[in-house]
Amino acid sequence: MNNKIKLRTPGYYKNFHCISSECKDNCCVGGWQIDIDEETAEYYSTVNGDFGKKLRDNIDYDNLCFKLKDGKCPFLDNNNLCGIYKELGEEHIGIVCDQFPRFTEYFGNVKERGIGLACEEAAKIILTDRSNFSYSETDTDEDVFDDSEFDSSLADMLMLLRDEFMYVIEKTDYTFNQKMIIIINIAADFQNHINNNDYNSMNKLYKKIKQHDFNSCFISDFRQISFNELEQNMASVWYAYLELETLGDEWPDFTDKIMDFLHPENSNASEDKQISNLPGQSESSASPDKNEDASMGDNKDSSGISDRTDDQMQTTGTLRIDNQNIYEGMNRAYKNGYQPTCEKGKVILVLPLLCDEKLKNNTITASVELGNTDNSPFIFRNYEKDFRCKPEKINGTQETKDVFLVSFSLDLNKSRINGVYPITVNVSGMDESGGAVQNTFTNYVTITDGINPNASADTGQGDGAGGSEEKPTSAPIVLVSKSVTSAKTVKAGEDFEVVVTCKNTSKTKAVQNMVATINVPSSDFELKNDSNTIFVGKLGAEKTTDLTLRFHVSKSTADGNYPIEIAMSYDDPKANTYTSSGNIVVTVKQPLDVQLTMPRIDKEMTAGDTIPLSFQVMNLGRSPVYNVRCDVICDGLSQTKTAFIGNMESGTAGEGITNIFVTTMEGDEPYGDTEGKVTLTYEDSFGNEHSQDFEIKTTIVKMPENTVMAQSQEPERASQWWVSIVIVAGIIVVVGCSMAAYFIGRRKR
Repeated sequence: MNNKIKLRTPGYYKNFHCISSECKDNCCVGGWQIDIDEETAEYYSTVNGDFGKKLRDNIDYDNLCFKLKDGKCPFLDNNNLCGIYKELGEEHIGIVCDQFPRFTEYFGNVKERGIGLACEEAAKIILTDRSNFSYSETDTDEDVFDDSEFDSSLADMLMLLRDEFMYVIEKTDYTFNQKMIIIINIAADFQNHINNNDYNSMNKLYKKIKQHDFNSCFISDFRQISFNELEQNMASVWYAYLELETLGDEWPDFTDKIMDFLHPENSNASEDKQISNLPGQSESSASPDKNEDASMGDNKDSSGISDRTDDQMQTTGTLRIDNQNIYEGMNRAYKNGYQPTCEKGKVILVLPLLCDEKLKNNTITASVELGNTDNSPFIFRNYEKDFRCKPEKINGTQETKDVFLVSFSLDLNKSRINGVYPITVNVSGMDESGGAVQNTFTNYVTITDGINPNASADTGQGDGAGGSEEKPTSAPIVLVSKSVTSAKTVKAGEDFEVVVTCKNTSKTKAVQNMVATINVPSSDFELKNDSNTIFVGKLGAEKTTDLTLRFHVSKSTADGNYPIEIAMSYDDPKANTYTSSGNIVVTVKQPLDVQLTMPRIDKEMTAGDTIPLSFQVMNLGRSPVYNVRCDVICDGLSQTKTAFIGNMESGTAGEGITNIFVTTMEGDEPYGDTEGKVTLTYEDSFGNEHSQDFEIKTTIVKMPENTVMAQSQEPERASQWWVSIVIVAGIIVVVGCSMAAYFIGRRKR
């Protein structure tokens, strides 16, 4: 085991050097307390002459710092250069002065060294560095020290989280504002979990972040947040800061000033905001007279659905839409524009909801508001229903997710008029402590099979001209008939191509102005075509057209089946517009990287010995592996049991232990050189088995003769001892019988 500390530094660290007098606002003139380490202070107390006196007159030995003059270090000359450096040399500059703005932090067996933004030159280097963030790691001679307060598990988690934040920063398809909201809000959530020692929630949140599933970390799709107003964006970020740990007494006053600036109409804005409303802070962040203009609205996602919490009711949990997955009754996920379906005189609305905490009886109550009865297309009745959280199948696979699957079948009246109508769903429940949990979601349905409000103007009906009614005919339907992927399974980090065949199923009608829109399942999939929309134009009756789609899937994509949606819109010959969609499923596999550290195999083994072996296995890939085990197969070596490690998550290590009994080899030569292998076996997420072989060699030698003799003599000595016991016992019996006969004879005489 390596007990030496490793040094980690960012790539730009080596570029820093002090620009001394060229610095416009340096660390010696900013009114900062300049500390002196004890060793340096002790040396300064021994310096002779006028300069030694000046040193002692300008040092606060009680607090070990320099006495500032007008906010400046007393040893700066007229050119803002250090007098101590000039008089005593570089070797007698204190540690703080010598190292600033460099800093060092220790994390177990790693120490990190960087430069801080408090320095003008350091800030310039960091903020103008255009390369992706990287760091180097080198060995040191410094021993690892024991720190009982150091939480290595938490430190490892935070290091991984920091790597994911770097991924967010380097993403080019997020705006700066989106990156800020992602990082600050996730940091606030992690801080809350740390404060509550809630490692389970911390791990769940990290898994979402690791898969770059940022949308599910928030109430709504963060990409849909409006950034038109500077104050709105600042508020969205600042609310997260309010949840972080306060490091200085001046911080609360400073945050109050910021909140007063952002919300002058609220005197205690910082006390009224709740992190659970992020992102957007829709209703509580807006003044009554600017609710529509200044706020971010109802946190609408890409489908137009909104969610908000009633400000008049004290809520404790957060109900939010699962906008990532497709459930029964849905043709697409919310993030890809799900809308309720309208067919056969009914509207089917599906609303998959997640909750941050367990609810009482695992149940919520949902009801719908259908608008004004005068012009609503719906038949009004009591639609209130209870829904339980239970596993539901997602994305057309056998995979399930625990969700409140709210669904309503709403009857339409026969006199309905075509148009777009809102459906508001009110959801409520109680947490286990009795606190209320509620939210309201609004969606919109488009009615197209009702009365055309412009029919009289379009057809001449109603003007006395009369006319005959046209006989209705069936509409053309375009479907995805098949797809061919360049690889049966796509490896994460690679490019792939899909050829999708779309077919016009109508036998009589052609379609025109056909447009296909490609919707990827997550940000890990990059469509490499010039656009996600493809114009097909005209497609004849029963004709097909092929769409060639090129994708890149990121290295971080988890194992799984991913649906890619092909949404199509087209016109029939009379310019009536229709839509349809289909999904193609792409299987993505993470490259496996399972490594085995072989135990030491002795060059010679003695027949009859039992050898313990320990196999150390590391999963360095990004996906879990299952049923990890090691088997030894070698002539003359008999394994007592399989070294079973079990299931291993990404980034974990495990150990398998077994014993090897040394026998003799098969064939004419029972002793001598033998060779075999250790087989490492494991399964991937799809149940496929993989194995790796590692060669082993040894020599089996005969047990020494003296050992055999000693073992063979033991039974002999044992048998002689029992013979002696038997003989002595026989003598005792004979003597006893003789004495008994003697005494009996005397009595008779």
